Amino acid sequence: LAGTVGGIDLLLHLLSNIVDLPVTKATVKESGMGKAIGAVEKHSVCKGTPNESAIVERVSNIKEKWQASVKARKSELASATKPSTSVGSAP
Repeated sequence: LAGTVGGIDLLLHLLSNIVDLPVTKATVKESGMGKAIGAVEKHSVCKGTPNESAIVERVSNIKEKWQASVKARKSELASATKPSTSVGSAP
């Protein structure tokens, strides 16, 4: 990112703002965002720089929130497809 448009400020901004995106496992996998987010921590733009802790914190937050989003959407889907049963209803 050195010498390119945006640089670290843009990266930090993007990492802060994508955390609340509603995602599914398929969305993360198909878009490649999961791998890209994970690669940021290991990239030279992060490792050993003054911004490393801020980047690692944001990436960890994204991973946690996205895992929660995937689980929430999975449970919503499961409850929506579950047949409802009525107890005590007479024909």
